[in-house]
Formats: sequence, structure tokens, C-alpha cells
Amino acid sequence: MTFHLAGGEGGMRHMLKQFGPALKKPWMKLVAPELTDDLYHKVVSGSEASSQGYTMSELDQKRNEFLIKVKELAEQYWPEDSQSMKKVNERVFK
Repeated sequence: MTFHLAGGEGGMRHMLKQFGPALKKPWMKLVAPELTDDLYHKVVSGSEASSQGYTMSELDQKRNEFLIKVKELAEQYWPEDSQSMKKVNERVFK
């Protein structure tokens, strides 16, 4: 879903067209599949199916809500770590 959102309103379709060739770079030591038309269409249709008809804006909002909940859970279960992060954030985002 992250890559689907990275494509903006064009979703995975736009992301693969814009960044597809560059995706091989981090995997130079691994064998990356060739981005054939068939693979492209499978990835795009899978991403669109996963998005369950939500707009990109709605997916963006859902992702943000999810991340906030994860942050809240981390603060609940590891309060000492969240205090450390608050101090870092205060220094970084003065």
C-alpha cells in the first residue's frame, strides 16, 4: 500500500511508470524480476484490489490514522521509549 500511495492519485500505475526502473537499484545484489507488462499489470491490479475502492485521499487518511494508533500503542507499552522520542522531537522540531 505504501508504493500504491507513493504514486499519488495515479496509485501503483503511476508509481511503477515513474520509479519502476529505479526500484532495481537497492536490490543490485539480489535478482529483481524484470518489470514486464504482465508483472506491471499484476502489481497494479493487486494494488487496486487491495485499496478496496477507497480514493487515494481516503487511503492516505486511513494510513495516517493507523500510524497514530501504532504510535499510541508504542507509548502505552513502552513509555520510557516514547519519553526519549519526545525529547528528540523537541530538539529536532524547535
